[in-house]
Amino acid sequence: CGFGGFPSCSLEEEDTVAVPEEGCPTEPGPGCTGNPAETCFYDPTCSAVPPAFGGLGCNAGGKGQDCRFCGFGGFPSCSLEEEDTVAVPEEGCPTEPGPGCTGNPAETCFYDPTCSAVPPAFGGLGCNAGGKGQDCRFCGFGGFP
Repeated sequence: CGFGGFPSCSLEEEDTVAVPEEGCPTEPGPGCTGNPAETCFYDPTCSAVPPAFGGLGCNAGGKGQDCRFCGFGGFPSCSLEEEDTVAVPEEGCPTEPGPGCTGNPAETCFYDPTCSAVPPAFGGLGCNAGGKGQDCRFCGFGGFP
């Protein structure tokens, strides 16, 4: 706490004001990844308890918790209407552990709806594997469970 955009450790109300992370656009558009089709924007509802859409799309491109992917794949629309999204396995995310989320067959993943739980299983480690959707989790290699 008290660094990198996080509130101070005192938890005073005035210390908890969220501000957009560098590199996260305030209006929906490209900028979180090198792919212009992967749109994102600053969305403070990602830090709500529980987060809107179960946290789907939050921490877009590693640009901060309050930066959300939107308008492509299984991510919510950029209008933030919660009814716009339904959690289903994304194309390319296997229902059983195996390759398919990246071009590297050693990087295994699977559809795991606990990634959208509040809080997410394993603290969200491995979720949004290969950009295949929040409920697609890396597993069985590196530090992934």
